[in-house]
Amino acid sequence: MLHTVAPGETLYGIALRYQSDPEQIVTANALYPPFTEEFRIFPGQLLVVPALSGGRTVTLYTVNQGETLTLTGRKFGTSAELIAGINDTIQNPDFIFASQQVIVPAAIYRIEEGDSIYGIARKMGVSPEAILKANRGRPSISADLIYSGTLLIVPLPISANIAVFQPLPGSEITEGSILSGFARAFEGTVLFEVRDSGGRVIGEERFTTAAAGGPAFAPFLTILKFDRTPAVQEGLIRVFTRSAVDNSVENEVIIPVYFSRN
Repeated sequence: MLHTVAPGETLYGIALRYQSDPEQIVTANALYPPFTEEFRIFPGQLLVVPALSGGRTVTLYTVNQGETLTLTGRKFGTSAELIAGINDTIQNPDFIFASQQVIVPAAIYRIEEGDSIYGIARKMGVSPEAILKANRGRPSISADLIYSGTLLIVPLPISANIAVFQPLPGSEITEGSILSGFARAFEGTVLFEVRDSGGRVIGEERFTTAAAGGPAFAPFLTILKFDRTPAVQEGLIRVFTRSAVDNSVENEVIIPVYFSRN
């Protein structure tokens, strides 16, 4: 959960609201010196609030008073149309309300010892600037200094009409891994291909069908198949559509991945 602190709110009140744990919120946001006094928060601060329950993981953003879906989209490098399309609770993109919780195309990355913003950006397939923009309002996150254990908001690689939620960028995949997300595509046709970092095709171009065709955004889910054994560990998944006019690639999304050695 991504929550912006309002005047008068306390860390314990926020933890109770989202059924989280104050200690985990402290660690997730580096709420300790030199950034702040331990457990201290301030209005306007953006917090990553870890969920205590397991299950399917999505990143939810709590809308602020007076915020529009366009402003929300800009924080994560996307459009109001896409956010409305992946949230069935939004019927009108021009009408959202304070405290409404919306799914956003972002992953949460736990910073490890030796990580840097630039290294994480390369691993996740986004720009350092996009990461810093998504984490604006978090004093513990800067281009030059991050702490291990802190949870980092990382925008997912997207295009205007495709958002991939699984696998997450930088994760390990095998044949049989799930590929899922949302797409706005003609007749719902979504294409995908798996390559290694040298450009060798591991999984030939295949297609899956979203639950509905354009102009609606609709979910899609399929299983990755390999036609060749990866020779190197680094790779990528291409997800895209093709033009009905000239068959050219459109709406391409690139997800950097690692092939499992097991």
